Amino acid sequence: MQPAKQTGDAAPTPHAMPADQALEELAHLAIQGHLTDIARWIDVQGASGVSAPFFAALRDLLDRFDFSAIQQLTSHRAAGSAVNGQGVG
Repeated sequence: MQPAKQTGDAAPTPHAMPADQALEELAHLAIQGHLTDIARWIDVQGASGVSAPFFAALRDLLDRFDFSAIQQLTSHRAAGSAVNGQGVG
């Protein structure tokens, strides 16, 4: 039996995240602390269902009003892309 995964503890892998432009928009909303706009962004961007783990982690952070962690989550993709030499979007 494997232990259950804990949500919000690990950042999603770069390939499971939205495009860079969308992440930049999210980072801007997080910097400004726009709770309602972030919730709307999640609804619009998450409609595709492609990045479900990312959006689940993001909703958890939003529920905790952790805007700095949301910013870190958006920057994780850029760091992963630079390290891996890949950019997926």
